[in-house]
Amino acid sequence: MKLKFQYRPGNSFFHKMDPSIKFIWMVIIVLLLFIMTDPFSVLGLLVLQILMGKIGAKMGLIEMARALVIIAPAALTVSLLNIFVIGDLLYGAAMGLRMLAVVIPGVIFSKTTDPRRLTFSLVQVLKFPYMFGFMINTAYRFVPIFEDELNSITNAHIVRGVDMELKGIRGRFKKLQITVEPLLIGVIRRSQLTSMAVQNRAFGAYPNRTYTYVTKATKWDKIFLAAWIISFFIYAFTLGTPSQLLSTFMPWAK
Repeated sequence: MKLKFQYRPGNSFFHKMDPSIKFIWMVIIVLLLFIMTDPFSVLGLLVLQILMGKIGAKMGLIEMARALVIIAPAALTVSLLNIFVIGDLLYGAAMGLRMLAVVIPGVIFSKTTDPRRLTFSLVQVLKFPYMFGFMINTAYRFVPIFEDELNSITNAHIVRGVDMELKGIRGRFKKLQITVEPLLIGVIRRSQLTSMAVQNRAFGAYPNRTYTYVTKATKWDKIFLAAWIISFFIYAFTLGTPSQLLSTFMPWAK
């Protein structure tokens, strides 16, 4: 089964990029969205991310659209709440577009990043403690596994004749209950097995560890990251203003 957030091997620009550089790039995108209160700026950044996914990661437009559809209801809800509570149509639209704009970099990262390389890069390039790198890698690898388990649980209920097309608040709550409960049980069981496996192998017994695979950021990775850092500061100090940052966290103070 092809999962939405599973790593897909490839030879694109983002596949070759060091995972730590991609991680910092995502952080820059989030920070950039924080200081954007203009919906047209956020929309422009979203379009740019889609183009980068299409050209730089060789992802299909339909594939990215499916990822956006998942978060679209939440984005619409946030937009409407801001419009009715704050009374600002443009600000509400910007809040909803922000949620959509965060999705594409995350999908690009998950689709083009080998979890094994991610662990090595966090420890070797960003100098994270290797225990922390292991935790990040474990959480990252569990995302597609849990997604697969959720699909299996849903299919099992359908085979048993359970109506999974329940509508209304009560129906949605019931559907959530019969799928989330077995999923959480599986999460706890898998966490216990992982913990026992790590302890049996004496993981963490030494302060440092050796590696058979060494990773480092290339010249093009550094140029890519530098370009985004420069773009962030240019926007923050020219197109953006301190009042925009204030209105992000305290919109009622505008």
